Amino acid sequence: MIHNITQQITAALELQSRTSEEINRNIVNIQNRSEETATASRATAESSALLRKKIGTTRGIVRQFSS
Repeated sequence: MIHNITQQITAALELQSRTSEEINRNIVNIQNRSEETATASRATAESSALLRKKIGTTRGIVRQFSS
């Protein structure tokens, strides 16, 4: 009887350990994807700023020819 309970506890602890390891891996994956997303967002913001600058320059040139 005690042996069976010990086996059940051992099995439950092993399952809990595997589950905890999987949760930890998933958290690390989420963190990595979050960092990648933040990097991509910064790059997009930089590209947008550059594009706005180029649009302004282009408008200035077009105004020169339109005047």
